[in-house]
Amino acid sequence: MISPENDTQSATVDALAEQNDKFNHVWWLPLIALLMVAYVAINHYTSKGALINITFSTAEGLEAGKTKVRYKDVIIGVVEKISFDTDYKAVKASVRMDKDSEGLLRQNTRFWVIKPRIGITQITGLNTLLSGNYITMEPDKNPQSPFRYDFEALEDPPIISQDEPGLKITLLSNKAASLYPGTAVYYKGMTVGTVNRVYFSDDYLWVKADIFIAAPHDKLIKNSTKFWSSGGISIGASASGVEINMESVEALITGGITFATPVTLPGFGDDTPISNGTEYLLYANEKAANEQNTGRKQYFVSYFNSSIKGLEVGAPVMIQGMSIGKVKDIQLLFDEKNATTRIPVLFEIYESRLRIIDDNDGNKSSGHPAINEFTAHLVRDGLRTQLATGNLLTGSKYISLVFTEEHIADNRPALPLDPITGYRQLPSTIENFEAITAGVGSLVNQLNQLPLDDIANNLNNLLKTTDNTISSLTLKQTINEFNALLKEGKGLSKTANSTLNSLKNSVSALADTTETTMAGFSADAPLYHNLNSTLEQLNETLAALRTVTEMLERNPNALVFGEDKPKRRPARQSTFGENRHNDR
Repeated sequence: MISPENDTQSATVDALAEQNDKFNHVWWLPLIALLMVAYVAINHYTSKGALINITFSTAEGLEAGKTKVRYKDVIIGVVEKISFDTDYKAVKASVRMDKDSEGLLRQNTRFWVIKPRIGITQITGLNTLLSGNYITMEPDKNPQSPFRYDFEALEDPPIISQDEPGLKITLLSNKAASLYPGTAVYYKGMTVGTVNRVYFSDDYLWVKADIFIAAPHDKLIKNSTKFWSSGGISIGASASGVEINMESVEALITGGITFATPVTLPGFGDDTPISNGTEYLLYANEKAANEQNTGRKQYFVSYFNSSIKGLEVGAPVMIQGMSIGKVKDIQLLFDEKNATTRIPVLFEIYESRLRIIDDNDGNKSSGHPAINEFTAHLVRDGLRTQLATGNLLTGSKYISLVFTEEHIADNRPALPLDPITGYRQLPSTIENFEAITAGVGSLVNQLNQLPLDDIANNLNNLLKTTDNTISSLTLKQTINEFNALLKEGKGLSKTANSTLNSLKNSVSALADTTETTMAGFSADAPLYHNLNSTLEQLNETLAALRTVTEMLERNPNALVFGEDKPKRRPARQSTFGENRHNDR
């Protein structure tokens, strides 16, 4: 039997169990609040853009929470934090970008600070005096480039944009005078490009300037194009007067670079398209650019055993009278082991002065491998360096490249590397004066070997024999007899002349008588014909006597020695006018 107390306890337990099974609606408020907070947090973080790090050399002009990032004057980010780099050599700025700008953060995107800058070529950033400094960017517009979130800022704004069409080349100069980022590049007085960057080469031998030639002007650049500095004023004097040249007022103040493509002989021009990164030399002025003794060089060394007095650094290197290089260095080396001295001379040869003719296209480039191969071929065929005298008064010398009979076998290197200097060695030969001296010495030695005493004795004996022979001849008597013969010949000539004159007169009188006699006869009579024939013979005789008489008058000794034949005079050449007259 169940007691009333037990029923009461059971009813209480059931009521409590039923109460616990019901949800307390009071918990809806904190649950909803939690969901709202989570939503706001998730939405906040998902709506934020990427956090990038930009490294600057200094934090000048940067302020966390204030410095903005702008692109085309639209704010796309803000600097959240500025801290040092791990090595304390740079400053790292953490920048929160907008979500919509994340597509601009690619591999080649560039950042830099816009602030007031006053340079030689331009003044920029003056608007930041009121608005404050800000960071700008040049995005990489290649959609295939990978995303990037760590960048190094540029120290200066880029001169050209990455996507601007044109040609990027590099100029090599001995010094950086008038070379600044932003320096204009001129062609015929018009600006066609600009200098982008100026820096040293890796070996510090050159000052390099990266320049950009905007399209379509990049088509003006050829392999033979020459560049020179055009800043300032050039003054030149000549027979025609004084010439003053100036590129422009801008170039006078800020400097400039001018280029031109010289006119060359047919077949020697190179129209190969120019690629980005091609290097050119930057000359000091237009005159130096037009000189052909400039350009890329190849260095060689030669050793001369003779005296090099008169040879100085800067002396020309010539071949067939044409200058193709210069002497760069002269040293005196002492070989302690052999107790001898050696004189290495370092000289350069300009590639632009050597053109190799090809059998196929008539022209071959003068690049480094081609020049070395060509020079080695010439050395095998006898090419040598030789000291030559350039001025007899001053005694100055130069290096001349000459061809000799000395040849090098194919199994031996023609241009070996000199172990002392490290340059290719070009063999030398003795100079012309030394060759003449050696020849004279050899001739003297040969003369010394001749039996001069015996030759002199034989000559003396021959002279004595000749003298005795001449003395034994009766020359005086022979000369007297010859003179007497001449006198007799002159007398005979006079007598003959007188006789011939008398004979001439007689023949002339006989001819007159014959003509008178013939006048009394008829023309048909036989006697008339006989007398006419006699008259013709008398006329021929008279003409012959006249010729002999004139000969004796000209040369009385003609009967003895005969008449001298006159020299035949050359026929006179007719002039152009006479030929035309004769043709008529």
